[in-house]
Amino acid sequence: NRMQESMTLFSVITNSFELKNLPIFLIFTKIDILQFTLDKHPLSQFFTNYKGRNRALDVLSFFRGEFLKLVK
Repeated sequence: NRMQESMTLFSVITNSFELKNLPIFLIFTKIDILQFTLDKHPLSQFFTNYKGRNRALDVLSFFRGEFLKLVK
């Protein structure tokens, strides 16, 4: 899915030698669409390690942690 593709791209960018010491901002947009989607499809369908509620802010917190894990 698109989030997994975004995470892969984020990992490549943040772990590249040329950009290693530059600050990077990660901005999540369209939170209203995220909540609409979560109402129809639980996040755990796509990310089996997610055990939280299907609320946009909880999911954003989860993704923040997942993206931070990608930075080495």
